[in-house]
Amino acid sequence: MVTSVYRKILEDICTLADIPASSLMYQDVNLTVDRVDFTIRDATQGEEHALALYCDFGPLPSTAREQVLERLLQVNLATHGPNAPLFAQNPENGHVLLARRVVLARLRALDVMNLLAEHATHARQWRNGYYLRDDKTAARGKSRTHLLLASAGGLQRG
Repeated sequence: MVTSVYRKILEDICTLADIPASSLMYQDVNLTVDRVDFTIRDATQGEEHALALYCDFGPLPSTAREQVLERLLQVNLATHGPNAPLFAQNPENGHVLLARRVVLARLRALDVMNLLAEHATHARQWRNGYYLRDDKTAARGKSRTHLLLASAGGLQRG
């Protein structure tokens, strides 16, 4: 069962994105934003209305897998906190997922859509370099990953 707050924000997203709301399956909503797949679920706990957001970053690379997985663990540590994004692996297809719980208290549908767009941008950037350091960034001691997540508010907790 989904909550009315969750249902309302999904219907508002459909209105803004010109998607027929009648086509939604509210338990698991699957959307594609800028060629990146998302799944959204109701994640309300008690009186705190929230949604669970899963962003498909794609498959792990066939080379440098160990370095990529290590980088993802580093990002998980750097962004650790309540409702912060984390990386996981989809057990069904092996793809890397960015998963997070988004509290809906002060968010509107447009805010959620902007968050989806930001995560889609991160997914496309990850697919192009897997958040591995380039020589210039490594020399400065800052990871590209940290900068990307911070720029889109990905390091915010709460």
